[in-house]
Formats: sequence, C-alpha cells, structure tokens
Amino acid sequence: MKMFSTSSILLLSVVLGAGAGVIATAFTLNLLSDYSVSIAAPDSIDLSGERPRPEPGSYNQSVETVRQKTAAAAVEIFTAPSDATGVFEPGHGVASGFFITSDGWLIAAPYAHYFSSTEADKATILAGGKLYPVQKVINDPNDSLIFLKIDITNASVVSFGNPLMLEPGDNLFVTAAADEILASSFFRFVRIGSLSLPVETISRRLELNTAVDSRFAGAAVANSSGEVVGILSADQFGETKTVLPFTAIKPVIYSLLKEGKIISLWFGATATDLSQAIGYDETYTRGYTKGALLGTITKGSPAETAGLLHGDIILSVGGLEISEKQSLDELLTDYHVGDTLNLIIDRDGTSAKIDLVLGSR
Repeated sequence: MKMFSTSSILLLSVVLGAGAGVIATAFTLNLLSDYSVSIAAPDSIDLSGERPRPEPGSYNQSVETVRQKTAAAAVEIFTAPSDATGVFEPGHGVASGFFITSDGWLIAAPYAHYFSSTEADKATILAGGKLYPVQKVINDPNDSLIFLKIDITNASVVSFGNPLMLEPGDNLFVTAAADEILASSFFRFVRIGSLSLPVETISRRLELNTAVDSRFAGAAVANSSGEVVGILSADQFGETKTVLPFTAIKPVIYSLLKEGKIISLWFGATATDLSQAIGYDETYTRGYTKGALLGTITKGSPAETAGLLHGDIILSVGGLEISEKQSLDELLTDYHVGDTLNLIIDRDGTSAKIDLVLGSR
C-alpha cells in the first residue's frame, strides 16, 4: 500500500454556500437533489445543479486532487493524551473522521473498544494542527456512525460521490489520521447480514483490495475525483477492508442537518433481494430474478397500512426498477419520512400499484 504524507492543510476547492453550518457538498448525483440544509437555519439552499465530473489525467493527479479536496477535512480523534506529559501526538489517535459542515459537525465511526459512543463526549479532536474538545455528540441509532460537534468556523468539508458507479480496480484513497493518504482500489461489493433483512437496512458494503489499519476507522474514502464514496468501517482490532458506502450514510446526514437529530425511516417489513437469492424456491420467486420478496410485515407499520402482504414482490419504486445494481434499501435512501413511495408489485402473478407513506421510528 502506498502512503502519501500531507504536509499542509489545504482548503477545499469546491465550497457551496458561505453561511456557517451549510453542508458544502457538490452533489452531482440525483442522490440528494434537495439535500442542502443548515443546522442553524431551516431554509434550504439548492445544490441540485449538475456539474461536470472531473477526471484526473494520471495517478499522481488523482493523489493531488484527493489531497486538496478531501485531506483538508480529515480529523484525528483522541480519547486520551499520547503520553504522561499530556501531549497529543499526531498519528497516535484511536480513530479518524471528517467535517461535513463548515461550523464543526464531523462524522466518525466506532472502532471496537478503542472508540465508542459512550466515550465520544470526552474525546479530543485534532484538526488543522489544533486541538478541540467535543461540544455535542449524536449517535446513529444503528450504532454505525457518531456525529461530533466542535467549536470551529470555516472548516473545510468534503464533497460526496456515488459509490454505485465504482468498477473493480478503480482507485480509492483513504484519508486517514495524521494527514495520511492511503492508496488502495475497489475490489467488489459485498452484502452483510442474513438473506432476509428489514427493508430499511443498508446491506451493501464496499470492499477494498488492500487492508487498512483499523485505527483509521471513520476515515473518508475518496475516488479519483476527490469525492467521498464512503467511510472506513472496523469492528475489531487489526486491519479492515470494509467501507460503509455513502448510500448508507446519506439518510442519516440528511436527518441530522435538517432536523438536528437522527430520525430513521420506517417501512415495516423484511425483504429478500432476489438478485442475491440464487436457487431460491420458485414457489416464492415466481420466476423473478430481480425484486424484493417481502417476508414479515410489522403490525401497524407503513407497509401494513399500505396493504402490502407477505409474499408480495416489489419490482420498482418511483419508476426505478429494483436490480442487482440498486436494491430496494438503496432506492429508499432518496426518500424521507412522510414521502410517498409509488410501488409496483407482483402478488401471486398479478401486477398491482401500491402507495406507501414512509414513517419514522
């Protein structure tokens, strides 16, 4: 694995919105067409305009692009000084993170017993060569993300990219603690958990070709254009190849920035992704190789209210087909609490349209 030291902190070259607290992400995807909100002010700022996707001409140019657009937003997290003298030595933190707002909100990930949500409020953040105490902590209910707030203005923030556009072998860069850029590449998509999962659970993960030290958990993982496509994830001590994709992070960030708290979507059913269910009993699949086969329907849930039944196969959401490239859980990341899903389903061989209003939990 190649490593590049970042000797100086550079300001992010793409900044949309000058107000403190505005999410300064240059979204070119239809992923977050209405996604720009401020914690301090409820008014949205339109960031839905498309912009050309920059394609660096060489590997060295990719490294420099990542250095300028992503490394500046990276932070290192300490739960205690590096030694008895009280010094916090760069490179000796227990986890990494990165800014998502200019007024000091940053995102991190738990790392085994070295950094957890229970000790996040006592953490010290090293950003731009300065130390900051944590002012506020908001935990993801699924315990996969931790949001921290520090007292800083004009922090550099990252731009986000679409992880579903990655191809095997594409360069990826982990902007780790101590201003280090770790070079790797995309190996494959993997699914976690059982075959049947709650519809709201994002099951897809990115897998790197090379392992990264788990102490860099929470680091931004960027593509060659300097766009963050995910966050490095680690469950135990050692090394990790797992990246939580931006598709999983996006709804949580949206909720935090718009509502000031994390509100989880509620669909209220379990589902099996038929593109992953090779050899599944055709009594249930009815010949479909794509779609979401519904299992348990939770009593009183949006799914039950909408009239969905055990054994229904959801084929599309809002006109977009469920496929191996974009599963039902990933399609839901474009929606928010209170939105109506226009579903096309198959019920016992008959096509039907069903509208479902997403709830919260």
